[in-house]
Amino acid sequence: MRELVARPLRVALSVALTVAATPTTTMAIAASAPETARLQGTAQRADDAPARLVRTSNQTPWIYINHYITNYALDIAVGAYDPDGSVVYLVVDFGDGATASVAGDQITTQHVYAAPGTYTITVTALDNGGGYSVGTRSVWISGSDST
Repeated sequence: MRELVARPLRVALSVALTVAATPTTTMAIAASAPETARLQGTAQRADDAPARLVRTSNQTPWIYINHYITNYALDIAVGAYDPDGSVVYLVVDFGDGATASVAGDQITTQHVYAAPGTYTITVTALDNGGGYSVGTRSVWISGSDST
């Protein structure tokens, strides 16, 4: 039996905005990458007092995908970790129309493919702050032992 190796993937950005005591607010977020995210906003209170714009952020989950292939069977262990909360839901798409899901942060299952080929496994993890991450892994199913 082969040893499974965890490889964390880090993707996605989630930003939440809260405006305190402002009846009229206009805001926009522009981001091309998490490290270059910019917040632009204006706020106007009815009494012309200064408005306070508060930026809060949600760190999205880290995903790991471990697998082992025997013939057409894929044994897979998937999990996610949320550094500032908890992972509430995981979905695994096996790339051939089949899916598996769990309310929680880990799933271990086996999936049997009908034909040889390259399949892309897509894992989506949702956290308790509404953030999500997506990780992918391509596998080659040849009908004989492979990884």
